[in-house]
Amino acid sequence: MSFSFLSPWWAVLLLLLPLFWFRRNQLRNRWLPLLRSSVAALLVVGLMQPVWITQQAEATQVVIVDLSYSVGAQGAVRAKSLLQQVQQQHASAAVIVVSSQADVLADTAAFNAGTTQQVGDVSQALLQAEQLIPYGASGAITLISDGMATTPAWQQAVARLTARNIPLSILALKAQQAQPLIADVAAQPWYKGQQFTAEVTIAGTRSDNEGNDLKLVLRQQGRDLAQREGLSRQSQQLSISAELADSDAQSVDLLLLDGDNVISQKRLTVANQPAIPVLYISQQPQQQLATLLGTGFEVTATTPEALEQVADLSQFAVLVMDDVASEQLPIAQQQRILTAVNQQGVGMFYAGGQQAFAKKELSSPLQQSLPLLADPQQQLKDPSVALAVIIDSSGSMEGKPVSLAKKIARLAVRKLQPTDQIGIVEFYGNKQWAVPMQPVAKSDEIERAIGRIQASGSTVLYPAIEEAYYGLKQTKTRFKHMLVISDAAVEEENYQQLLRAISQDGINVSTFLVGGGNSGQDKMQELANWGQGRFYLIEDDFSLVELDFHQPKPQPQANQQSGQFSVRDLVAERAAFPDTTGYSKTALQSEAQLLLSLTNAANAQPIPFYATWPVGRGEIAALSNALFAPTMQQWQQWDGYGAWLAGEITRIAHRPAAFSSKVMRDGDQVTLWLKRNAATALDAPQLTLVALGASNQHLPQPVVAERIALDWYRAQFNYPHDSDLLLNVVDGEQHWGLTDIAASDTLPEAEIPLSQQMPLAYIAQVTGGAMLAADADFDALPKPAPQDGNWDAIALARWFVLLALSLYLFEVILRRWPLVVRQPGVRKSL
Repeated sequence: MSFSFLSPWWAVLLLLLPLFWFRRNQLRNRWLPLLRSSVAALLVVGLMQPVWITQQAEATQVVIVDLSYSVGAQGAVRAKSLLQQVQQQHASAAVIVVSSQADVLADTAAFNAGTTQQVGDVSQALLQAEQLIPYGASGAITLISDGMATTPAWQQAVARLTARNIPLSILALKAQQAQPLIADVAAQPWYKGQQFTAEVTIAGTRSDNEGNDLKLVLRQQGRDLAQREGLSRQSQQLSISAELADSDAQSVDLLLLDGDNVISQKRLTVANQPAIPVLYISQQPQQQLATLLGTGFEVTATTPEALEQVADLSQFAVLVMDDVASEQLPIAQQQRILTAVNQQGVGMFYAGGQQAFAKKELSSPLQQSLPLLADPQQQLKDPSVALAVIIDSSGSMEGKPVSLAKKIARLAVRKLQPTDQIGIVEFYGNKQWAVPMQPVAKSDEIERAIGRIQASGSTVLYPAIEEAYYGLKQTKTRFKHMLVISDAAVEEENYQQLLRAISQDGINVSTFLVGGGNSGQDKMQELANWGQGRFYLIEDDFSLVELDFHQPKPQPQANQQSGQFSVRDLVAERAAFPDTTGYSKTALQSEAQLLLSLTNAANAQPIPFYATWPVGRGEIAALSNALFAPTMQQWQQWDGYGAWLAGEITRIAHRPAAFSSKVMRDGDQVTLWLKRNAATALDAPQLTLVALGASNQHLPQPVVAERIALDWYRAQFNYPHDSDLLLNVVDGEQHWGLTDIAASDTLPEAEIPLSQQMPLAYIAQVTGGAMLAADADFDALPKPAPQDGNWDAIALARWFVLLALSLYLFEVILRRWPLVVRQPGVRKSL
């Protein structure tokens, strides 16, 4: 122990104490200088902030005993037994009991000590235990629990313990889950006029598939909207859908029932999102499709001839083409549509009737992009191909880039037929034919010529493209292609004019960027766009692609089929579809997914009717019938036609939630994290959050979410913990609704699945503690060693000031209360 001062410089005032003894002979009471100098000295010492420092002999021990619902009766008995061991060794240990029972402390004699406290959650107990250990003092916390916390605040407590080097040791009780529980619910974006769909994760209690007696119910205000029956007690994921009323937000309950007993329940609030924009390309009136789809879609109509007047196709989520033949659209418009699908993620729903699948031009870009092709009864002979490969062999390509370029060239050669033509031009400050245009039959010579290519010299691409162009023009083949392989370190020239002229001559120019960098990606992609070809980024051997230069051309024919055909769903067991009285005969592309097929009495083999496949960032679906054709009359009379079509259009729209959100509640304090999912041209440094419905009572003023990183925003505000939250996120002209249920950060004790158990072993490791099984003794836990910094400081300044004040009052009393000695006729003051 020691005595110290926090502000010792005040001691200079002690030099003034002799002033109190100046001319003391003239004072009537000579003891006054002594009292007054003592008062001044005490005040100066108080200003110096004296402290008494002692070192604690024993570290602070805090024990948390979990007696909550989840530990069960056996776990509670074991926890109390362990507590008795603790109190026998550490009588002064502070005890925190976790239980929601009001009389739990009176139930056990060990809890009658004055140091015992009770809380309702393990997270709250950890936070409270950390506060019981003084700052700067050593201590240890022992947790006797199964780790089934009802709130996530334990993460904050563990971070504090780690920062203060307080070990948290754990005696782990066995975690148990008595019943299957609804572990997680992911609600899909809900659009006006469409079904609400929730993806539900059930945490089961069995590994087998026996006991299919559970039922999942979607309920609203006591009314069952949908249900899934015959569920087993094993872990599983499933979806449930239902129609909801058209309003800004809805509250629904998901219930897991065992017979008539509710064994798990979750409440959801969902916001109604803006309508999905759809461009309807057809000769049919707009109202017909808009009425069929409902209010969840904003339908804009145009004809094939007027499509070029639509400036930006990416503003639409889906393009619906209804019985539009490829001949009705110029090649430029077809390429524009496919660019929107491939690069901008726009979905396309192609309904092909007599016009679409019965015309002659079946090799157009639009037709070739569909998952269903007009059924080719006869195949034309494989068309001949002429290919010119331009390889950058300049010095910047040395090493890995030139090696990748050779591999690309070899793969291209191997995909050609012996009768096809091949030529290879290399450029390195100059250009030369490494392999003059010749038949592929001489493959050995071509392989050796590719192997001789070495990287050296500067990069001059423009003359090499011209040379390859002149070589291809001399060939007599059906298709002509040009491949440009480079690291994009090329000179600036008017490539646009040259490549557009080449493409107009029927030669497609594709580009390959090699070298593992993305700096030239825009440049090479631009060259491919001008050349009506494709762009490939080749970073290593694993990203090499095989090109197919041969596309057999089907024999043009009229293929409209008539009859009575049954429709079969090949993916999901849904309600029966109506029959159709005709279809356009098509063939399924090899990589497409067939969703609906047709059968009739004359042909038992499945006939492709509706298929889909991904194209770049988007998706294309094709139906071999026009939406409102006479052959679809039974579908038009079917009540489920609109719901099915709306669901398919929504699915291929690939329209993710505009924002992903995470709401973190800490009492009445709300922290909202937002991440923008879709790219936008609007550079918004902040977003506006407007409360809707009942939330407006608690949040009358808009809240601003500040951007903290690219596409990331954060807002903090006060909001009642026990109230649902409904907000509208305003991002320019775009709106997006989000919701959060009241007390979303808290789970009932009976609703905690094993998947959400605290990582006890990890927590013990990061805090420097140990984890033992519940059958271990308390003695097996490590004991905290006294730390050099385990000091306790007692501030004495207030005591010195109080003593100075007491002496001052004593001095005043002595001066103003004279002592009297009575003599006859005399009164004398002392």
